[in-house]
Amino acid sequence: VKNKNFSPLTRFSDEIVSISRRNLHTHNSNIRAELFRLPRRIILIRHGESLGNVDDTSYASIPDWKIPLTRRGERQAAHAGEDLHKLIQGERLFTYCSPYKRTLETWEIMKDSLQEKNDVTLVGTRQEPRIAEQQFGNFQNPKKVRTAKAERRTYGRFFFRFPNGEAGLDVYNRASSFLATLSRDLQWLEANSVPMEDLNILIVTHGLTLRLLLMRYFQLTVEEFEHSYNSQNAKLVIMDRVTREDKSEFFRLDDASTEALNLKGEVSSEKPVYWRGEATERFQ
Repeated sequence: VKNKNFSPLTRFSDEIVSISRRNLHTHNSNIRAELFRLPRRIILIRHGESLGNVDDTSYASIPDWKIPLTRRGERQAAHAGEDLHKLIQGERLFTYCSPYKRTLETWEIMKDSLQEKNDVTLVGTRQEPRIAEQQFGNFQNPKKVRTAKAERRTYGRFFFRFPNGEAGLDVYNRASSFLATLSRDLQWLEANSVPMEDLNILIVTHGLTLRLLLMRYFQLTVEEFEHSYNSQNAKLVIMDRVTREDKSEFFRLDDASTEALNLKGEVSSEKPVYWRGEATERFQ
């Protein structure tokens, strides 16, 4: 990883100041003069296996945001770092990370894997509370949470509200606010000579939050969300930039991610929202 003085906890603006203009203003004379509005990819990843994934009684004595990775989760994160390097080597990366211990540990291990290769430029990292886990309450009674999760399966994950916690809808609203910030950040980066040509955005988050970020970005219906699956721990979920002949751009969820999440058909932002779902027939 280039920019070795990079700290994963620095604020976004502080990190940008450390970027070398000679490296970022123009990548080199071989890059096409074409300008892009969108980054090359948005990559989402759920944290590696955590203690809570294998022992739900741990939530009774450890705050959810302090639950660590297991050894298996650490190995998963290392493999994810290798997969990420294969995907983005020679390119740039900016990372948003949930402030939970298990997501921070996942990113630190992934970053170590990238650092060994030293051919990915880290533009910066920000801790982002809005992409944190759904709130289930404070110290959790495992029996009560299991009962509530069983009830949620019947009621529906999107609208079910945990006692003293959040509904999926609340996380969706957080995701909406975060995506608006992401859009502004991309404009700021571009205005400060960070080209979109080879920029990748990594979002290190949690299973349900990841699905709700995709739901919000691609304007999926509640029914589509309800039928989707959580991503496996530490597996890359990839949104690729697609450029039309007229140079307009959109994101498309790759086939492997679409299948893994149990989403149907092509998932992309190519068509206006009113083309989706039941409204399609009315507009044809």
